[in-house]
Parts: sequence; structure tokens; C-alpha cells
Amino acid sequence: MLIRIAILILLTALSAIALEPNEILIVANSDVNASQLIADYYCLRRRVPKENVLTLPLGDLTSDTISRGDYNRKLAGPIRETLNSDTFSGKIKCLLTVYGVPIKVAGAGPMKGKEAQLQSLQIIKKQKGRELSETVEQVQLLGRAELLTEKRKDKSVKSLLKELGEITETALKRIGYVRVDSEQKKQYEQWLDFYGRLYGQRAAQRKTRNNLNLNFSIRGEDKNILNEYMQLLERAEQNKWGVEEKLSKGFYEILQKVRGLVAVLEILNADIGRINGKETNASLDSELSMVLFDNYDLYRWRHNELKDLFLRLNTKTIMVCRLDGPGAAIAKKLIDKAINAETNGLKGTAYFDSRGKTDKERFSFGYYDRSIIAAATMVERRTSLVVVQEKTSALFGPGQCPQTALYCGWYSLKKYIDAFDFVEGAVGFHIASFEAMDLRDSLSGQWCPAMLTDGITATLGPVAEPYLHSFPEPKLFFEELLNGRCLVEAFYRTKPFNSWQMVLIGDPLYKLNIE
Repeated sequence: MLIRIAILILLTALSAIALEPNEILIVANSDVNASQLIADYYCLRRRVPKENVLTLPLGDLTSDTISRGDYNRKLAGPIRETLNSDTFSGKIKCLLTVYGVPIKVAGAGPMKGKEAQLQSLQIIKKQKGRELSETVEQVQLLGRAELLTEKRKDKSVKSLLKELGEITETALKRIGYVRVDSEQKKQYEQWLDFYGRLYGQRAAQRKTRNNLNLNFSIRGEDKNILNEYMQLLERAEQNKWGVEEKLSKGFYEILQKVRGLVAVLEILNADIGRINGKETNASLDSELSMVLFDNYDLYRWRHNELKDLFLRLNTKTIMVCRLDGPGAAIAKKLIDKAINAETNGLKGTAYFDSRGKTDKERFSFGYYDRSIIAAATMVERRTSLVVVQEKTSALFGPGQCPQTALYCGWYSLKKYIDAFDFVEGAVGFHIASFEAMDLRDSLSGQWCPAMLTDGITATLGPVAEPYLHSFPEPKLFFEELLNGRCLVEAFYRTKPFNSWQMVLIGDPLYKLNIE
């Protein structure tokens, strides 16, 4: 009885926080007539109050990209002011951008007055790169019967970092074949020393727990020093140290002592990227999720605080969805198709296209492959939809997916395969880079515009290279939809990052109605 009451309370709480029409602020472009018409039509069909439309002069459709300066002045500033006004303060959970509003935000460009800091970072990076190369060379000699005589080809730091895991594990296996016990013990100690240089002493200590041949402990005085260093690194993160402060306080050397050369090189690359303005471009919608945050780092991504956050408490993150596509008519039809599917029910077939990948690391190709298969199993178990899977490296071919209701698959970079006959209410996405880069191009071979042209009701994709771990895990995304979440809630409860490359296209209030 108590369990039933607890479940009832939980369901009541969940329904209480479900997105309502009056919690949506629609952003339209006053310079594009179709943009205003779509905003008004959404208000009519979804009963969003007319005062919840914010119309801004954003220029014509010549470009789908807005400069960082114009984004701050013409979009982020007015939206932030509106959200903080007496009328809307604390009441808006979702922004809906519509056809005519730019899709991408350009990069911030290089930081001014940072030339000296940049030079210092590049010098440190070069030094740490040499240390990495020397350490790797020593690791590669371990466990060999005799020294190698062939000339080694110098590899870049980037390629060494990519191969480092394989190099260290291969050397560890070779040591196991050394026949002289004393020599084997000596080489295990050397391997652990090198591993500590690469990944830090605590990582080396953790490594010994799963390998009986390794014996490593941190001395008491060293533990105290490491703890002090870790506290300093925590302060640096909490106080958001800039490059100048990191240089003056020996941050990079301390980081190396705690987490090793690999971590130092990663942070150096990130800080050099920040100064150069590298990877500061983003999907406009993903950037708008952070509109209420102050002075956040534009380099790459920020963690999405709504992901897995129970009851969506204590966050300034705003959900953002888009009605857009190759033409205003397609964007407008997304509203009707969603409402019709809610009324009549979603019927058809669910298609899932995995690739037979077997790697097991978190967020690897195999990890997402297993998530696609798990999504298929879940849909088959929980719904009346017929489920069809393609589990080889091939993709569904032209015309092979009639009556498509749900879809998830990969990989055919910017080469859409016309396999689908999407029913009203169809939801699906394709895991590949750049698939929403030219969202309004009716002739594009990218998957997002092509699927919208073919009639899909809701989809998602990246406007630039997102890296695989930026995609929502398929099983989790479809599970949220089957649990009764609306489209935008399902997306924000499963997408890892904001201020990055993903864009969600469809009616944010759309809920699946499947028997």
C-alpha cells in the first residue's frame, strides 16, 4: 500500500512539472513574415498566450548564422531581459525558435591581449610533448628480449595520446612473458613508474588493484602533498582560474603531479583553444539554453544540468526547441502532424539500424550500438509497434522502411538514404556529424533536412562536428518519450551538453500516443 502511495505521489509530482503552453516563450524574426505567421499559428493550435511571442529584428534569410556580437545584442540580451521581467520571471521553462531565426552562432574569435600567455602555453606544451614522447619510448622497450634497432618514426603528440592506452597495455602484457623473476619484478616497477608519470600516482595505485603482479603504494608524506595539490586544483576549478592565474600559480606543474602528463596536455590544448577562439561556435538553440548564466566558458560544451536532474530543481537552464526546416511550409506542418498524431495515435513500424560494433568503452561506437539495440528491445516490449532491426554494417536501403513511426540509426555522413515513408507523428534521429548543418536546404543530402522533407515530425542533429558523446543515448531518449515526456523534455533529460552543436526540431509539446 505504501509503495502505491509513493508511486502516486511521484506521478503527481511529475505531472505537476510537465511543460505547459504558458511556460513557452516563442522567439520569431520580425524581418521574415513567415516567421511571425508560424509563431501565431503555434499560439493558436497549442493555446500559447499571444503575449508569449517575442519578435525581434534578426535580418532576412540570407544567412542561417549570426555573429557572436549580434547574438549577444539582438537575441541573448532581449531574451534575457524578457525572461527576467515581472511578467515572465520564473515562469518560462522553454524557448521555441521558429523558421527565420538564425540556426547557428559563429565562434567568438581569438581573445585580445593574450599573446604573451599563448606563447607561454605553447612553450609548456612543447616541453610536455617531449616528456610524453620520451616516456612512451621507454614504455615501448619494456618486456622486449632485446633493444629495437630499427629507426622509429616520430609521431605527433596527438597520435601518441590516441594510441597511449594500447601502448601501455601491450607493454604490460609483454612483461608477463619475462622469464627471470627479478627482471620481471623490476620491469613491473618501471611500468608503474611510467604509468604514474602519464596518468598520475593515484591512477597507478588504482591500477594495482586489478593486477596481482603490480605493487604500488603512495607514501604518507606524498599523500599529504597530493591532497594539498588536489585542493588547489579544486579551488582553481571553483574560482574559474584564467590562463594568467594558472601560469602564475604553477597550475600546470601541479596538475601533472596529481593527474599526469596526459591531463596536462589535454588542459593545455583546451586553454590554447580558448585563447584562439577555437570551437566556440554552437547551435543557436543550444547556446540559448545558457542565456540566464553569466560569463560561462564558450570553449566547447557545458554540462546540461537538466540531464537526469530529478524534478528539474535549482537550475537556470532553459529548454529550447525549434520549428524549422527546408521551407516555412514544412516548419508549419510539424505542428499539425504532432497534434494529429496525439489525437489519432502513432501507428506504424519502428526501425533501428545498429552496426555490429563490439567495443565496450563508455560512449564508444559499441556503447551507442548497444543503446540502439536496447531501444529496439524496449519499444518492442512496451508498445504495439512492429520493430525491425538492421544489425550489420549495412544501412536500410531505399524504400525498405514503409510506415516509419520511430527511427534511430547510423552512419552515412551527409548522405541520406531514402529508405523511409514517415507517418504523421514519426520521431527519429540519425547519429552522424554535420547532419543539421544546412537545415533549410531542400537539396541537402544531410539527414535532418532530408528527413524533414520526407515527412518526419520530430528529429535532432548537430550543426557542426559534435563528437559522438554529445548525442542523447537512443535507449534513454526513446524511454523518456514512452514514459510520457513531451519532446523537449525527453531531449533535455538525455542530451549531455549545452552551448554546443545539437538542435532539436519539432513541436516541443508533442507527446507520443502509442498503444
